[in-house]
This record gives sequence, C-alpha cells and structure tokens, in this order.
Amino acid sequence: MRVRFLGLPSCASTYSCSYFNLKKMKLSRPKVHRPINTVTLDVGKPPSSRGETWKTFTILYHSFEQLSTGRDHGIMSPNFSCNGKWWNLAIFPCDGGEAPDENVSIDMYHVSKGSASATFSVGILDMNGVVASEYDRNEHFFGVEEGVSFDDFIKRSDILDPSKNILDSNGTLRVKVQMKEEPKTAFVPPNSFANKMKALFLDEASADICFEVSVPAEEEGSDTAASDDLFHAHRLILDTCAPMLAALCVSSDNGEMAIATITDVSPKIFRQLLFHVYG
Repeated sequence: MRVRFLGLPSCASTYSCSYFNLKKMKLSRPKVHRPINTVTLDVGKPPSSRGETWKTFTILYHSFEQLSTGRDHGIMSPNFSCNGKWWNLAIFPCDGGEAPDENVSIDMYHVSKGSASATFSVGILDMNGVVASEYDRNEHFFGVEEGVSFDDFIKRSDILDPSKNILDSNGTLRVKVQMKEEPKTAFVPPNSFANKMKALFLDEASADICFEVSVPAEEEGSDTAASDDLFHAHRLILDTCAPMLAALCVSSDNGEMAIATITDVSPKIFRQLLFHVYG
C-alpha cells in the first residue's frame, strides 16, 4: 500500500473534478455535474446482506485523454461526505510517466479531523454502467489527509481503447465510490427475559416452593371428592413480583422445598393468578 499526503481543497458538494499539480497545486474551477438518483426494486426475497446501506458517489473526469500524464500529477475530486466524515478521490492518469501503456492509480483520502474507519469500494464504469475495474477495502484512517492508494488500478491503454467502451463520446471517465453507511442507532436485540420467565412457570425441577391448593368436598357437590392441586414456584420470583404469596411459605433451613396450603380459592383461579406473576 502506498500512501500519499496532499494539501486538499475545502469541502464541496459537487462530484465533478478539479485539476491539481502535486508540486504547485494549480487548481481550476470544476464544472458541476449532479449524480442521477437511482431506485432499486426487489423481485423476490433479497439476500440478508441487502440489509446494509451503501452510499454511492459518481465522479466524472472529463476529457480524460487530455489530462496531465506527468509523474505524480493527479486530479482530485471535490470532497464528499459519508458517516459524518469528509473524503475525496485523486486519480493519476499515468502514474509511471508518459508511456501509453502505463497504469492508472487511484487514491482515497480522509479529509476530516480525527480518525475514521470506512468500508468502501472504488470502481471504473464503462458507458453501460458495467464495472471495468473495482477494488474493495476496509480501512482505518488515523488522521486528516491520510489516504490509501490503489496502484495499477487499470491500464491507461484499456481506458483509451474504443472497443472497451469506457470513455463516453465526450471522453469522460466515470468513477464510482460506494461507502457503507453505519447505522444511526445501536442495534439492540430482542430481550428474551419474558420468555425465560414463562418457561419457569410450574417448573418443578428448579422450584423451591410448592403450593397445595385444596377445594373441600362440600363445595364441589355431594358426588365429588375433595381435590388437591400442586403448583411449584420460585421464592426469588415471588419475593419480587408477589411478596404476599411468598410470605405464605416458610423458608426451610435444611434446603427442603417450602410447602404452603391454600383452601380458600379454587385451583383453576390460583393457576391463573400464578401465571400472571410469571408474566
């Protein structure tokens, strides 16, 4: 990886390019070309990765063939913003010198104060919008004007080759930058506590309290015998959510299960009451 440090122009909101010389920093006012908004429509269920949000910038380098091809002569884009940070791109039309088959290099710069991390891709598009060459990176930038270089991005001869259909009829080169947008709010997974509480309802294996709910025979009718129902519960849950029920159960010093007898409510109603305690 080769890193170049440049003096960079102030922030701008357009996406066409200004010329500069690394040694003399000669700048010319760029033409303004606004990117075309695109809409993607899904047919069928998209893959899970489509949940990520990416911001796309299209940078137009006009009259590419006439751009300076001297060593370390580059063309810098206006600044663009993503994730609260400012960035720009520099293209070196002929990074190694005047030879026609030299490679074109592209640099990506972080131009905000402080450090920043970015997941991004840089690609050159042909006239049909097909990517002719592309690189992906996940980089951390430690300070302002720190950049990362994509050396040998594409051969200059390939860009100028009419059969490749990379330059349009005006000789314009299109470079696409895509940056992954960070979520604006932290992801909070669903809380499973309520489901775990309900799973403990009447769980005899983990219980330390047992309610014996009885209905006297005379209340059920002469043809029905007395009935007893056992309801297992947990002292910690009752102490927190139903302290009056917890008070009915005397703690055992030897670790045995505490048992409480209830005779003034039917088992069906008591079960509903206990279920409400567990959520």
